[in-house]
Amino acid sequence: MIENIKEYYFFVFSIILTLLLSLIGFFYAFSKSVPLNTISRNIFYEDVVTMINLNNDKNKKMLNEDDISHFLLVGLMSFNSKSIAVVKDKRSSKYYQLVVGDKFYGAKVITVRKNKITIKFNNKIIEINKKSR
Repeated sequence: MIENIKEYYFFVFSIILTLLLSLIGFFYAFSKSVPLNTISRNIFYEDVVTMINLNNDKNKKMLNEDDISHFLLVGLMSFNSKSIAVVKDKRSSKYYQLVVGDKFYGAKVITVRKNKITIKFNNKIIEINKKSR
């Protein structure tokens, strides 16, 4: 009888400990948010990555359709239920963060997907595809 009670207490203790550790892990997983400016700059396998904020870019100009082909979708991040695409300008090696609804040099970002982003430019739908390795 005493052995069964010890096994019972050990079983209850292990279940309570497991639940406690699960709750602590759940709390840490969802309470920590990572600001965009603290993301490692080597996340996209480039040596030097300069992220450009579209609102602060001094060289902002309207693009034409040929200029769109110089942009490449490099990566995709998701923060606070927003999909953020990272696009690289192949000519100047600048990186841009794009979210749905952003104005990107006269083109509006419509969708951000895993392998492409879709933008509307002069009433035409244009896709920027992901970089092939």
